[in-house]
This record gives sequence, C-alpha cells and structure tokens, in this order.
Amino acid sequence: MNYALHLKPDQGLCRFLAQALVNVEQALPATIKKSNHNLMPNAKILLRAGYSLIEILIALTILSLIFWVGLAGYRQFASRQELISLARQVKGDIRLAQELALAGQKSGSCTVLNGFYFRVQPPNVYTVEIFCDDNVIGVIRTGLLSGTTISSLSPDLDPPNTIFFKTLGQGTNIPAPGVPETTFTLTQRGTGNSAVITVTAGGEIRGEIE
Repeated sequence: MNYALHLKPDQGLCRFLAQALVNVEQALPATIKKSNHNLMPNAKILLRAGYSLIEILIALTILSLIFWVGLAGYRQFASRQELISLARQVKGDIRLAQELALAGQKSGSCTVLNGFYFRVQPPNVYTVEIFCDDNVIGVIRTGLLSGTTISSLSPDLDPPNTIFFKTLGQGTNIPAPGVPETTFTLTQRGTGNSAVITVTAGGEIRGEIE
C-alpha cells in the first residue's frame, strides 16, 4: 500500500500533520483500530484554529470573578488597616495626656495643675484637655473621627466619659478595686469592623481589633 503523502502548495504544517494522522489510521489493520489508540482526536485537534466564542466568554468570566474577589479582599484589607491606624492615633492621644500629666506640664495661666483629661464625646469626637485650678482651661487636642464612631466609656467614670490622668504619677480616676479598667469602642461605618481601647487604673493602654 502506498503511504506517500502529497503536500499541496496551499496547505500549512498543521493541516499536513493532521492529514498524515488520518492516512496512517486508515492504513492500520482493523485489530489495531479497535484498540484505545485512536488517532482521529489528535487530527481534529490539529485541524482546529483559534478559540470559539464560548471559550473566550468562559475565560473572560473566570478572569472577572478573580478580579472582583481580589478587589473585595483588598477593600476589606484596606478598611482594616485604616481602623488599625486610627486606633493607634487614639492610643497616641491618650498617651499624650498621660505623659503631659506625668511631666506636670502646665500653661502660663495655670497656677495649680491638677492633670489632663481624655474625654470621649460620642458619636465621633474626643478631646485632650488641661485641667488646672479645678477647671478645664484649654483643649490640647481634638480628634474628629470620619467614617468611624466612638462609644461611651464602659464602665463610666467621674467625670462622665472622661479618663483623668493626675499629675506626678498620682494615677487616674479609674478605681483600682472592682473593675480596674475602662474601655470604649471605635466602630467603622459600612464594614462593622471595630477596635476596643482599654485603659487600666495603672495607666496601661491597650488596643484590640475585632
């Protein structure tokens, strides 16, 4: 039997190989044809050119899903990092009030420095205030939380919603017996992410992201 293949001038390499596989299969004995080594699928694969519209649409759908899942994950990560940064800022301002009280730093109009207040003003404001001559005589720092709410102190203290750092290491207005700490919560609008800030009677400041 003649197995010679004639390549026409207008045939490409893929069409040539496909035709070769077809001719070889036709030349095989019947017993081999019945085996699992069917060459026709390979010939069909070689004869195919490009991708179908359905395949392209499937690929685009998969890529879109990957993109949107990745975008949602990134937004969640960015929101969490924003909350972490805000919690650090609030903790830093609490520590500022504490350090100013320890240093006994007072303004020119202050005769007897009592200490410094860190006061929360729900839903989204807190202040650092100087308490002198038994009165608040000035605001050192004001925090305005955009997109985040701040809760009241729990348990509350006297004065209400105020952590009082006394001068020269005399402690705070947080009672040591019973529950020797107070907490408040920062909550992001939209995501519901929250950070709990805790201040102990001994002046320790902690922050936990939930």
